[in-house]
Amino acid sequence: MVWGVHATFSPVSAGFMENDTRHPSQIFLDVPLAPGYLMYLAKADIDIFNFLESYKIKKDEKISTALELYIQDFSEASANYFNARRIGRTSWYAATEVVKCPISVYRMVRRFVMQLKDATKEFESVGNQDIPPKISNLLSLVAYPTLDDFHETMESILNLQQFYGLKPSKLVHGRILTIQANASLNAIHALEIGKFALSKKQYTLSLSWLYAAKDLYRDAGMTSSVEIDTLVTKLVDQHDTDYDSELSTGLYFFEEKLSNNMSARTMREVKMKNYYGIAPSGHESYQGDVAYYNLLNICNGNEFVPESVKKTLFCRLETKQNPYFAINPIKMEVLSHDPYAVMMHKVFPKYYFRSTWSSSASAAVVKSSVSLASLELEAAGLSKMSHEASDPRPGSTYRIVAAINKAHFKDTALHPGLVSKMEFLTKVKIKGKASDTYVINSYLHGAPAIMHCDHLYGLDDYGLPTKGHRLSSIVLYMTDVEEGGGTAFPNLGFRTYAEAGSMLYW
Repeated sequence: MVWGVHATFSPVSAGFMENDTRHPSQIFLDVPLAPGYLMYLAKADIDIFNFLESYKIKKDEKISTALELYIQDFSEASANYFNARRIGRTSWYAATEVVKCPISVYRMVRRFVMQLKDATKEFESVGNQDIPPKISNLLSLVAYPTLDDFHETMESILNLQQFYGLKPSKLVHGRILTIQANASLNAIHALEIGKFALSKKQYTLSLSWLYAAKDLYRDAGMTSSVEIDTLVTKLVDQHDTDYDSELSTGLYFFEEKLSNNMSARTMREVKMKNYYGIAPSGHESYQGDVAYYNLLNICNGNEFVPESVKKTLFCRLETKQNPYFAINPIKMEVLSHDPYAVMMHKVFPKYYFRSTWSSSASAAVVKSSVSLASLELEAAGLSKMSHEASDPRPGSTYRIVAAINKAHFKDTALHPGLVSKMEFLTKVKIKGKASDTYVINSYLHGAPAIMHCDHLYGLDDYGLPTKGHRLSSIVLYMTDVEEGGGTAFPNLGFRTYAEAGSMLYW
């Protein structure tokens, strides 16, 4: 997912294995910052900025340097972003828009971690009784982000860079594929991300960020590039040292040692070309190098469905199978015959999702004191979908441990027409115990699901004795996105695109 928070609804959930021993290409960077948490944080960010601006005017007094930097950074990032998109700064909608942009998210969490926290402590040390309590109150629904959270915002950007081949030279100016974000990065930010990538041994990603930082320093008329030159030298030495032992399994190496050729191609470029169109079988169809680089090819527009197969595929308006279709034709797109996969476009109106939509943000709760009613969970029949924290953030009882927000539902918690229409369209029994629990997933940019095969978890799976093996999967897209996203089938050579109200069945 590049642009936006992407929510899907499914009556089956994909399996993730603990103690994973898969090939490194299967393990995406950990991005535990869930979209819902960030929405609440963005709302608090907007309210804090508005409070500080009014406080300055009302009190007519100087505030701390750290808070001045906070206000300046908000104005440069989020405020400019709102103005460019004609969004007010007082609504939840504005907070949602911030979360859609990975650059805005990075800068927002950075403000909290590096400016606001220190400024609050500074006011407490001098006995200011106005600002700290107000900021704490505005942050009452969420735990304060930490340095770990800040690192995760950089991991999100680096995931996008690797997945879509994004250029930091464009990202620093807010260009994400075809979207102009109007939220930019300066030389300090670029250097920060480059150093972080280097610490993770993501050599191909790091080098381009260091070069972008150097260009930004030069454009600003600054000469402080000695640190960057030192880091580039360190990167070359470290890359070449690791080259012989780690090249075969590493994702972030160059084709040659950099000491021999600083313009060498990345292994991402090499392997995307070498593995293009290869369709392995069995576990290799969703594990290992071939599957990973096929996924990158497909999601970057290089689909490879054979011409002989394309000739058998079709898209039509279904009007004959049922009298209902004569009144409301269904646009059906057959994507594959073996296995059978079909996309039914815009078959569900958005109001079908209204009672469950709020849950995609609700899993962001990180304080046990937050009432369920305040998050509209009771209306949807939900319990708090947080996990006990293994490493709770300061002041928090719960911590989201996955990059996606996930909430489970029973039939009674959904719109009454939703499941009935799914059964009608697929001719598959879904209600009651005929399927797994219904799941809403909300994906953040830079946090793709790991490649997997939908199935029950093994011979000891709780549902196997009564339900048998999983036969089919249904995914409903609850939101539109501006760029990226969708569901890819690396072994079949195609992907579908996120389109609100559409249903993918295979």
